[in-house]
Amino acid sequence: MYLSIALVGTQIPLLNYLGYEFSLVVASTGSLIAGILTIVAVRRVCSSVEGAAFDSRNALIAFREMLLLNLVLLGVPLAVISGNALFIKNCSYFEGLAFYILLPVVSVWFASCLGIFCAVHYRLAKTVFFLFLLATLVYAALLGYFTPAIYSYNFFYGYFPGFSYDEILGIGAPLIFFRIFTLLLGGFLLWLSVILLNSSTPADPTWKKGLRLLEVLVLPQRIPFTAAIVVALALTYAFRCDLGFETTDRFVRRTLGEEYRSEHFLLYYSRASYTDEEIRCIAAGHEFRLSQILSVFVLRQHPLIESYVYPSAEVKRRLIGAGTTNIAKPWLRQIHMTKQSMDATLKHELVHVVAGQFGLPIIQASLSTGLVEGLAMAVEWDFGNRTLHQYAAGIKASGLAPDIGSILTPAGFAVQSSSRCCCFPSTAMRARRRCTSPMWPRASRSPVARTILGWCVPWFRWRRSCCLDRRATLTIQPRCSRRPPIAHI
Repeated sequence: MYLSIALVGTQIPLLNYLGYEFSLVVASTGSLIAGILTIVAVRRVCSSVEGAAFDSRNALIAFREMLLLNLVLLGVPLAVISGNALFIKNCSYFEGLAFYILLPVVSVWFASCLGIFCAVHYRLAKTVFFLFLLATLVYAALLGYFTPAIYSYNFFYGYFPGFSYDEILGIGAPLIFFRIFTLLLGGFLLWLSVILLNSSTPADPTWKKGLRLLEVLVLPQRIPFTAAIVVALALTYAFRCDLGFETTDRFVRRTLGEEYRSEHFLLYYSRASYTDEEIRCIAAGHEFRLSQILSVFVLRQHPLIESYVYPSAEVKRRLIGAGTTNIAKPWLRQIHMTKQSMDATLKHELVHVVAGQFGLPIIQASLSTGLVEGLAMAVEWDFGNRTLHQYAAGIKASGLAPDIGSILTPAGFAVQSSSRCCCFPSTAMRARRRCTSPMWPRASRSPVARTILGWCVPWFRWRRSCCLDRRATLTIQPRCSRRPPIAHI
């Protein structure tokens, strides 16, 4: 399995050299393999003997052997990808090696410790292991949905920076602290496993093992150590935002420090960035851009929007995970920008939020990244010193035009140039004959209509043949060309 991952990775961009992406894949796979192998080995030892004949040292020996085996197996992909450096340039091999230690190695240790704990405590050890894994993934997804952050830390895959256009991804203090915490938590699980092995037998039911474990933990000689662990875990969770493990709305607002409310916006900013008069001008600019967008979509009102303006890219990266990339979360009606880039991206990000009224349920957007970004650029219509029609004509004349169907899929958008992927959908929306639908008023109220408009209609219409004439105008021939436009662009 490890060899297969390494060999496949040598053929895939971003995975063909020793770096973060390769380490992430190995950590995700390696932690799963390490946990299952540990459970199987320990359960085999525990089931081979019963009652007084059981020796806890045999289970610990099995755990040690599996841990060493999995750590040695991690050397296989490391050796393969290091050899691939002879063919693929690796800008920073030692930084990639540090990622490999922090992600796969630490994840294998934690998964092995969790594996032995599940094996000695639960009858359905594999089920509990997978449930714990699933719970951590769901928790990370919920953080991405309900908080401003786009990044997440996890015991199994280590760290995920989120989807952004930031080109720099380094090893920061929060990652190091979190992996140290993961090591210590794995050691705590191993300690609990040793207590279970010494105070119970494999034949005991799960509830009895749990009670016995609690009895041992509250023994007079163990109370100080147990209390110290509980306090340490509680403090880590209480200060998780300060440590950089998570970011909540309240933490971001407290860090920025100031807020200003206008008719449609609640702005959060740093006092060092703007004076009172300047923030009033910024709020007026927000209102003006929103009025422009509402007129485009033929909408009268929009709920309150939260706008976070960060003093610098470094502060923004530390708080939400994206530095140079400005983001919008339509389901939260939030936009996140830096002070330096706000003028250039405010309208673009607001389009994402406003368009959420007719997006898919839950995410308030389309599953097509190309459609989402193309719509924002079509409304913004400010990109360099030429029109997007002219850019699209030039790209097509150069033979670099992407397939319009592929760039409307998430995978197709991700593997191609984002500038080209955004350019062609946006030109289609600004075309003389626009893609239209009479269901627009109902789409903002009906989840079913939103689903159809968010996914099926783009596929149906954008797959049609399109061409650019000499004046760089993209012409589309929809079946119902007489229908009124969705947006007056």
